[in-house]
Amino acid sequence: MASRELIAPQTGAVSTQVPFDITLNRCPCTLHAPALTLAETVDVYISFDNGTTWDVLYVEGTAVQLTATDNAKTFYGPCHIGVTKSATAAAVGVYTTHPAAGKV
Repeated sequence: MASRELIAPQTGAVSTQVPFDITLNRCPCTLHAPALTLAETVDVYISFDNGTTWDVLYVEGTAVQLTATDNAKTFYGPCHIGVTKSATAAAVGVYTTHPAAGKV
């Protein structure tokens, strides 16, 4: 599987979603932010209109986030997923691993 950098490692918050297409039906796509610490987060969003509007992604009533203790999530396509990274003490990047490496 290929890997792609969605957000370059940095300490600042990135407030715009970085959309990527999980275009292969039922193929796994893993988001990961391995350097998160303490209360740092990456929020996950979903778009139902090809990236025009974004909604927080919920699974079983809970907003999906990457955290220091749960820094990877796997999704199955097809769908449009976006991420927003909080400010971090050290430079943190956000990455995806997917058969097609997504399309930004």
